[in-house]
Amino acid sequence: MHQNNFLRIKRIIEEGNIVALTGAGMSEESGIPTFRGNDGLWKKYDPALYANIPGLLSTYLVRPYRVNDFVVEIYETVLNASPNKGHRALARFEKEGKFNGVITQNIDNLHREAGNSNVIELHGNLFLFRCLKCRRIFQLESESVREKINILKKERRSRRALLRFFPRCKCGGLSRPDVVLFGESLREEILKRAYDEVNKCSTIIIIGTSGTVYPAADIPFYASRIGKKIIEVNPQTEFNNIADISFRENVNEFFGRLLSTLL
Repeated sequence: MHQNNFLRIKRIIEEGNIVALTGAGMSEESGIPTFRGNDGLWKKYDPALYANIPGLLSTYLVRPYRVNDFVVEIYETVLNASPNKGHRALARFEKEGKFNGVITQNIDNLHREAGNSNVIELHGNLFLFRCLKCRRIFQLESESVREKINILKKERRSRRALLRFFPRCKCGGLSRPDVVLFGESLREEILKRAYDEVNKCSTIIIIGTSGTVYPAADIPFYASRIGKKIIEVNPQTEFNNIADISFRENVNEFFGRLLSTLL
């Protein structure tokens, strides 16, 4: 039965017109723990303080070094990660015209690094910064971010060090990472692009998402309601009631088997 499912997905991929929806499990095998997992950031840093602007500001005023530590840890984790077999496979499928693109909840930039060009980042990207004055969004290369992180580590107890970490826009304004924190809304144009991709595709493949963070968690149910094929890849199923095919495997195991089937 398991092999039959891989033969089914082989035929689906050959037909094309597929979009992927990825969550934290996609990047876990690249060395990035899920936020809510046993080794995740929220076990060390209370999300009530570190996942929203009011909490970060209040912590920064009392214990700036803890906010510095948080920024260092999240960026170092991402900087030390690299695309895994799944990221590379999705990039390959897009280049071959079989996948239309990727909708991701991840902020780690690994899909772009792997080579995907049509990446819809629902929750933003740690390497993109948004000017608080003119709203321009601009990118910092990973080496520039690494240099800033090294300075932040050396000046751990300095309030000013964190302010220097965030680059100035060319208009002179301060910037912040272009990511969605708790209590913030997803940008309407980003969400619209995601739903447009779902409307156009024939199949959506859901990879490594817990299905607990909205509005992203509604995308598979919306796809099901409008008659799209649903394929789920996750060791712990979250969408078994709507999935046409479910694979209880981690990312590297699944894509290893899939690529062998496609040979």
